[in-house]
Amino acid sequence: DTGEEKAVAAYFEGRGMRYQLVLVQQWSDAVKSYVEGKCTLLTGDTTLLAYERSRMDKPRDHLVLAEPVTQEQKGPFVRQGDD
Repeated sequence: DTGEEKAVAAYFEGRGMRYQLVLVQQWSDAVKSYVEGKCTLLTGDTTLLAYERSRMDKPRDHLVLAEPVTQEQKGPFVRQGDD
């Protein structure tokens, strides 16, 4: 299990919610699974989720939840010399 898988398990189990984890190799496959209804929730960096939401046919039908599922640190990267 990865840290993210453990965090998702803790999130749902801590709330007494059932879930089935769907693992994919690529982010694009995760988004496709969500859009096609193969899964009901997509977890990732909030800005990436907001971007994917904006690309959907009906963005208002999808919510980026305010409560984070994980506390993993994520940060931006820049080109060398742009720091």
